[in-house]
Amino acid sequence: PSVQALCLWAIWAAIPPARCFTEAEINAVIQARHLFGDHALLRRELFNQGLMSRTPDCRDYRRIEQAPPAEALALIRRV
Repeated sequence: PSVQALCLWAIWAAIPPARCFTEAEINAVIQARHLFGDHALLRRELFNQGLMSRTPDCRDYRRIEQAPPAEALALIRRV
């Protein structure tokens, strides 16, 4: 789980801040940053972990601005 959380932070860092995305747009951002093969699972986990918000109808997604933990910040700088 700790490695998974770090990977989510790396994907979070690739999402441009202060922008609203459609589901298709956020899927494209996520797909470009992983080899896992399940962008929908990653999208849901970004939301579940509080790294991304979405409207109740799941039409608009937005990165939630926050300071990554030190370990995640180190990974983000490397990727």
